[in-house]
Amino acid sequence: ATYFSSRRLFGLNQAEGGIFALSTCFANGAFLGIPIIEGVYGEEGVRLLLILLSFHSLTLLPITTVIVETAQGKSSEGSVAGRILSSIWHNPIIVALLAGLLWAAFSVPFPGWLDKMLELPANSASPVGLFAAGLVLSNVRVAGDLRHSSLSAALKLFVLPLVVFLVSHHGMALPPMWVGVATLLASLPSGMVAYSFATQYGIGSRRAASAVLISTSLSAVTLLIVLLFLSKEGFI
Repeated sequence: ATYFSSRRLFGLNQAEGGIFALSTCFANGAFLGIPIIEGVYGEEGVRLLLILLSFHSLTLLPITTVIVETAQGKSSEGSVAGRILSSIWHNPIIVALLAGLLWAAFSVPFPGWLDKMLELPANSASPVGLFAAGLVLSNVRVAGDLRHSSLSAALKLFVLPLVVFLVSHHGMALPPMWVGVATLLASLPSGMVAYSFATQYGIGSRRAASAVLISTSLSAVTLLIVLLFLSKEGFI
């Protein structure tokens, strides 16, 4: 919907529309999502978040890659497949999930010494993630066409969470924690992945950076509203 609306409203070309859609739909699920959802739902909430993030990345990144690659005339099967595999391989969340699945599939015991060694960095992941997000955003400046960035932020923070809540709760009747985690993930601001993706292809990078900055700034208020709503309705 964001892809087609951006092309109709702003006259963006195919590649620009793909980047606009990625900026609107790709959430900052690692840096901001893990600490927020861990604080609300604990370890089980983080487990559900990581399941959602795996599909989040495995769908949005390949789809955007295909849109941009075909728009730039790089539509050969080998080129597109290579770009998709590269985008997946460079995503640490997906790599960690695949490593964990392989470990579990072979029933390899998890040694106590390794658990103790990883406990300290694991406990520091949430605060370090928040610090890293602020550090990255400190170098971002609002630039480009603000109409595009503002609409992207509005769709990300208001429309997407509402759609996810309605579909997960009323449409699919998922358990309360699933609904809460999914809605919070949808409520998170745009992730820096969209900016990196845009910079990599040299398409709308300023627009993507502005969308990240605007949505992150506004999310301090919108996330509070979503949390209050979920708490009031019994999803927390």
